[in-house]
Amino acid sequence: MIRLLLLAGFCLPTIASAADEWPIGLQQLPSAPLSMEQSSDGPLLTLDDGTAWTIRWQDGAPSMLAANPPARAGIDGMLPDGRVAVGTGQIRQAWFSNPTDEYGHAILGDSIEAKTLTVEDQQGGRFEYSAPDGTVFEDLYPRLWDMDGDGQDEVWAIRSGPSEGGRLEAFAIQNGQLRPRYVSDPIGLGYRWLNPVGIGSFTGEDEREVAMVLTPHIGGVLTILNANGDRLLPVAQVPGVSNHAIGSRELGLSWIGDLNGDRIDDFVLPLQSRRALVAVTFAAGHFAVLGTSEKTGHIETGFAELELSDGGRVILFADNGPALRWLRLPD
Repeated sequence: MIRLLLLAGFCLPTIASAADEWPIGLQQLPSAPLSMEQSSDGPLLTLDDGTAWTIRWQDGAPSMLAANPPARAGIDGMLPDGRVAVGTGQIRQAWFSNPTDEYGHAILGDSIEAKTLTVEDQQGGRFEYSAPDGTVFEDLYPRLWDMDGDGQDEVWAIRSGPSEGGRLEAFAIQNGQLRPRYVSDPIGLGYRWLNPVGIGSFTGEDEREVAMVLTPHIGGVLTILNANGDRLLPVAQVPGVSNHAIGSRELGLSWIGDLNGDRIDDFVLPLQSRRALVAVTFAAGHFAVLGTSEKTGHIETGFAELELSDGGRVILFADNGPALRWLRLPD
């Protein structure tokens, strides 16, 4: 069942101001942050002085241990500054290739985008999908997410064009070819972009949905979509958030998980200003703000989760202070 929750006249900061305000930790950094990501050793923070740090938790605060900068696989023909997504199922890895400057939006820091999505399966077979004429993959790395619950990831990507703007697409290997599996409607206006958030069960309908933020720099609209055949249709939308800064290569400014023990996935992501966090739920089709954070500097990095020895959890990120920040999630 599809429940459409469109809060078009609603502004998140207005209602969020009445919610519980959660404290945010602060630890000054020696240099500006570049990225935060989840690594096999824990959260990994990279700074613009070339250093990298693994984050541990000690005596109630984060501890930074020197680490090697994240290794980036280089594949001939791949998108400069792109990243390879690595999977464990049918798809071993996926990346964007065939760089082009035909779409000069530069929302990700330069005017170079990709024309081709390349996928390699576990047997080493390669499959390609070329963006139709006039469009590009306005993205840095594919996402390997399983929407239909068949145990095999689809390959999720942002494709954009000068007349229609961005759309969210998912691809799968079918009958020996890489083919579109799901697609959203385009934004409908050229040079308008979207940034995916993730997959989860967000509305309590016992099915998996995908979330994205439409136009994260212009009134960012958190949007939940459900599959109707091969089409992704919005079932809930609320404006007032952002999960990306113009020109940044950091796409992971969000967190998904169950915050209140109802077994339904919730969201933590920045408000439109990127100077505070908001936690929201769409459980049973009813939108609610679960909490907001104290004000921070402008949030610059992705989010990483760290489990604590007492069973608690914190979300780590960094702002332009420059400072390492953390939010302890409700127990």
